[in-house]
Amino acid sequence: MRRRTPIIATAVALAALTAAARAADAQEIDPNAETGILEAEGRSEKRELEEALRLRQKDIDRGRAYEAPGASSYYGLIGHDAEVRDAYYRIANGYQAAIEKGAPLDHPRVAAVRRHRDAMRAKVEAAGVFLATQSDDPPFRQFADPDDVAASRRQRDEREIFERTYIGDLHTAFDHAHDGHLRLTRENDVDAAVECLEKARRELDPSRFVDGLPGVERHPAWARTRDAIESRFAPAIEAAEKKTAADREAARAAVAELSGGRSAVERFVQSHGRTPTEPAARRERLAEVERFERNELPKLIGAIERFEATYGKDGDAVDARFEKIWGGRRLADRPTSPSSALADAYEAGEAIVKLRADHAATIMSGVATTVSLIEEYNPDIQVETLESTIPEVELALRFDPENAEAKALAPRLEGMTADLADAFVERAKSARMPERSYSGGDAAAIEAAIVDYFREDDGWGAASEHASEPLGAVLTSDWLVSSTNILGEPLNYEVETAVVFQRSTADGWERDHCVVFAMTMYTLSGREAARQGPPFEAVSIGEKTEILRENLPSDVGGGSGGEAFSLLFSCFAFVLLLGATAGTGLLFYRIAT
Repeated sequence: MRRRTPIIATAVALAALTAAARAADAQEIDPNAETGILEAEGRSEKRELEEALRLRQKDIDRGRAYEAPGASSYYGLIGHDAEVRDAYYRIANGYQAAIEKGAPLDHPRVAAVRRHRDAMRAKVEAAGVFLATQSDDPPFRQFADPDDVAASRRQRDEREIFERTYIGDLHTAFDHAHDGHLRLTRENDVDAAVECLEKARRELDPSRFVDGLPGVERHPAWARTRDAIESRFAPAIEAAEKKTAADREAARAAVAELSGGRSAVERFVQSHGRTPTEPAARRERLAEVERFERNELPKLIGAIERFEATYGKDGDAVDARFEKIWGGRRLADRPTSPSSALADAYEAGEAIVKLRADHAATIMSGVATTVSLIEEYNPDIQVETLESTIPEVELALRFDPENAEAKALAPRLEGMTADLADAFVERAKSARMPERSYSGGDAAAIEAAIVDYFREDDGWGAASEHASEPLGAVLTSDWLVSSTNILGEPLNYEVETAVVFQRSTADGWERDHCVVFAMTMYTLSGREAARQGPPFEAVSIGEKTEILRENLPSDVGGGSGGEAFSLLFSCFAFVLLLGATAGTGLLFYRIAT
């Protein structure tokens, strides 16, 4: 069979159309209906709809380009949908107008207009534009209470009132929900999406339709619109809202955890910043720092690690992450400057390190002063004083192992102490008991009375906390007037003496040794009682000298057991005078007899 040429096919089609037109013309219809058909056929709605669909697709394509990396805009799809719907409804309304003017449904030209309407509807729906109504939906007025309809202030044109107003509201509701979905998918603005969904649901509230007519929610278009909103848009928006709420709560909690850990550290540092002066208190301070680092500091470190794992380390990245969580909106419950919270947490952690370093520096400042002035201390306390700095340096290194001064001094201290101890022993070996320098009579009796004075006194004898056994005394001056009355008459006398004591480990001392004190003995006071001789009522103490027992005169216990004492003076200093330094004068005190 031969195929028709295009010209022949066109001629055949034209002939068919002409025959149809003649058949239609042959059917008699009401002139008013004829006018309606002509209006429905002759309008330009088809071209308008085609153009609206084309522009809509063009903007969709452009919008995809906008969504490329680095782009920030998104197209006005909702506005295009409204334009397409308007063009379609002009076509649908033309057909409906022709029917209402009496055009028969079976008239060929009416059927052609109906097919044209249905074809346009198919194009609209294929493009994804939502239409609330279907072609065979009943009018809204059929679902409203007749009495209310009759009472409507707009009853002169019920179709205009019910159909156009209600359909427009339904499409507005759908567009709100659609807009919310676009805000969510293209801008991640969850708050805006939720707001749009709420507006859509308010639009569907039957009470806000014209005159509040009941029964509107039973119309298929209303139910169709509600189902479209709830199935197509609501699930994603509500899921995003739930996740965002959880993300925001987690973000607030993360910032609060940082702030709480930082505050705990700041309170600790503020209350533990001053370095104690007593060694025992310093050791307790170190223990407190170590307990805090063991029990509390890990909370801050854990908060920082968890925060960084979720929101990043870089300040700009952290703030950008929070911007994303809050959808770019500045809400009242949003944490201010989360990057600053992270920086403050780091600073708080570093404050503990600085606290340790400050304590170590304070300790070493005191040690450095002691070491630099050690030669100015009394020789008999130099060793003990320098030895006391060794645990201080060790404590400083426990506070701050990187303290340069402590690291440099620690290995030298023992050698320095040993050198001082050697010098101390050498001085003890060469030390001698002073010789008697007294021109009066009965020196031995006076010296014996001095020994008895110290043996019987609670501060020096067996009743003292650490017993000091006086071995002997030697007078080193004659009697001097100690004080006088207004007439120049003596009130009491004094005499200088050297008294040697033995201090034994059996009596609680650290080591056995002998020590010679320079003393000034004072007689009883009063013009009548004043006399050059015992009893004594007070004593002032001068310098003391460590001495080997073998170097003592025999009448004060010298010689016997001297070898046992010759090696017992290294690293020893007996501190009796608080704050004594080289060149210190006599420290005066009185002991009531």
